[in-house]
Amino acid sequence: MITSFTIAGLNQTGKLRLPSIRITDEVNARNTAEFGLVDTDGAYRPYVGQEVKLYWETALIFAGLIHDLEEKNAPGSGVARFFTVQCVDYTLLCDRRTINVEYSNLTLKAVVQDFVTTYLAADGVTLDA
Repeated sequence: MITSFTIAGLNQTGKLRLPSIRITDEVNARNTAEFGLVDTDGAYRPYVGQEVKLYWETALIFAGLIHDLEEKNAPGSGVARFFTVQCVDYTLLCDRRTINVEYSNLTLKAVVQDFVTTYLAADGVTLDA
């Protein structure tokens, strides 16, 4: 059971429609998550690109970005809305770019450090020390 759920760093656990959560974790493929949200007062709307984290007890079981979402008005309500949210793990950040650079006489570590510094740091990607 999901015990904590954030979008853009804010706890949205109360908006999560249970049991709508589906997490896919496959070898050699993107990890994905899909879930439903309900906004009862019409004041909240998630956006493509926002960071999502799902926790089971204290364990982080999914982290990534909103890739797509569908919004529908709740039947019989003037303001309540339902959202179906599709997320992709952080590999989505790398897929946003095509890098056409040639390196010579550098270690793999130096190449990866350059990729992160030049292309991914603006998205918050870092390398472990």
